[in-house]
Order: sequence, then C-alpha cells, then structure tokens
Amino acid sequence: LANAITDYSGTGNHGQLGGGTASYSPTWTGSGILGGAYVFDGSDDYITVGNSSTLNTSDLTYSAWIKANSFGAYKSIIVTDSRAELMLNNDK
Repeated sequence: LANAITDYSGTGNHGQLGGGTASYSPTWTGSGILGGAYVFDGSDDYITVGNSSTLNTSDLTYSAWIKANSFGAYKSIIVTDSRAELMLNNDK
C-alpha cells in the first residue's frame, strides 16, 4: 500500500498518510526520539486508520508523543468516529 503506516501489533490496523491525498500527508523526519517521527503542518495533515472491529472496544488506550512548536487554544491529536478525542489545550 502506498504511503502506508505499518501496525506492528498484529491486528492489521495499518494507517495511510493523508488518507491517500499527498497534500494532506505529514512528512517524515529522522530526528524523532526513537529513530524518526512524522511532522504535521498544523492545519490539514493527518494519518487515517480504517474501521476495524479490533478498534471497537471500550478497553482501548490512546497515547501520543507530541512536540508542539506552537498551537491555538485546542488541537486534536486523536479523533475517532465516535468523537472520542485526545486534545492539547494551551490554556491548561
């Protein structure tokens, strides 16, 4: 799959850069904490993961390592179809 992000958990929930749209794709940098990271432009870059029964559970933990250069009052980091979100808030 072009622009694929591999899910190493074994559940097959691979991601796709920018949902397959190049202008919405984050870029790769080799300077991340563990050998590399994706750089998001702060306006429209994202990675999508398709719907899967393995993600439809109440026993799911979300986590993200974030290095924000700047951001507005709120920035969504993880958003699900059920609108569960992990957000940054620079006021708190």
